[in-house]
Amino acid sequence: MGRPVNKRNFGDPADATNITVRAYVGGGIDEQAYIVDQRGTNKFTVSNNGATATAVCRLVNKATDSVAAGEMVIEGFDAGGVRRVIKKLFNRTAVDFDSNRYTWDLEDDSTDTVLRLTAI
Repeated sequence: MGRPVNKRNFGDPADATNITVRAYVGGGIDEQAYIVDQRGTNKFTVSNNGATATAVCRLVNKATDSVAAGEMVIEGFDAGGVRRVIKKLFNRTAVDFDSNRYTWDLEDDSTDTVLRLTAI
């Protein structure tokens, strides 16, 4: 699996230090879902924002409003502010669906926790 993501980046996004994902959990799409644990480089256990349902989801390259059961989207933004959909997530690096590699950091923009990407 490579280097798994540090567990301090998982959990309820309310404290603005955890990765926020868009996932199909509990019968619908949740824009504020969060990662509970990592199953592989592109597979995670995800909980909905109310912590009432969990699902194992894999990363897909879709619009956030069209994910289906078992799917999730992690999006990051590069230095130019361009949205990048993440295909694989490691502890210190991320790979998008165009196979570009990035280092990543979490940043709180007061409404969401954003994944900031720096090209390698």
